[in-house]
Amino acid sequence: MPITFTATSARWNRANNTPGCGTAFNPATGAVGRFGPPPNPNMYVWLGGTVNPAAAASPGFTRGP
Repeated sequence: MPITFTATSARWNRANNTPGCGTAFNPATGAVGRFGPPPNPNMYVWLGGTVNPAAAASPGFTRGP
């Protein structure tokens, strides 16, 4: 099932667990984040995207092979 991402489908932030404060990025192309300086042991990541099932796909639970 194809999943599409945009330039704002994901966010990351190392200081706060607040998506609105995060830096937007496209998970299909990646991003670089650092744990310091100053040292910070936390890295928060929020991920979104759009799933595009086939028109003939049955509703309900779907899993990979």
